[in-house]
Amino acid sequence: RLVAGYLFEDAVRNGSTGFRNNADVGTIMKHVALKGSCLAAVDRAPKLEVEVVAFAASSSDPATAKGAALLRESITLAAKYLAAVPAFCDDPKSSIDATLDLAVELDVPVDLHLDEHLVAGDSHAGYLATAAIDRGLQGRVTLGHGCAIAVLDERDRAQVIGKLADADITVIALPRTNLYLQDAGRRTPKQRGIAPVREMIAAGVAVRFASDNVRDAFYPYGDADLLGVAMDGILASHLDEPDAVIEAICDGSCTISE
Repeated sequence: RLVAGYLFEDAVRNGSTGFRNNADVGTIMKHVALKGSCLAAVDRAPKLEVEVVAFAASSSDPATAKGAALLRESITLAAKYLAAVPAFCDDPKSSIDATLDLAVELDVPVDLHLDEHLVAGDSHAGYLATAAIDRGLQGRVTLGHGCAIAVLDERDRAQVIGKLADADITVIALPRTNLYLQDAGRRTPKQRGIAPVREMIAAGVAVRFASDNVRDAFYPYGDADLLGVAMDGILASHLDEPDAVIEAICDGSCTISE
């Protein structure tokens, strides 16, 4: 509760009115992070509207009975979304299927962290789009990262982006974390490591910018400042159309309303 509260305060201080928080749910920590995040969200209302996400840890693969049970219980504890990292699971496609099946069963949206790498042959974005359509989940699925989509060859990339548009999947590009981690090593990175933002927007895919990690083991910097994230997104993706940038950090809106 205390740690989540510090993060939420940073977000409020930097002008955010909405926040999606991924809280790890696993066989060891159970729902400790989830419960703490929910309490911190109540503490910050109504200044900040928080969507607490039940984020399946590597020990709680949604395709397993234990993982599915933990996620079901998470929804009863006020989680608003289901999430997972299929790459952490033995069979990523089975994990995707299981997460989407749970979303249908529990009538909740999904936020999958997918394709957070630069190996074209291991991209599962197209599979996710098809699986979402098969279950009638158009408009209820979010894909975070999507780095591998950018390294697909031009034809395959266009096909996958078209599927994402057909499935009405929102893609959250995470310029800070992805630029920091992708293609990292002793040499200067050769690849940008960010989803193909411009191509997605041109194809009608809803694209958002977010920070993902803030001062943690994956990304030890940041302060939940979406304006800073937007600047990084502009530099990383050459997205310099004002309306598109504003929409990317304002959940699709570029006009002021009450």
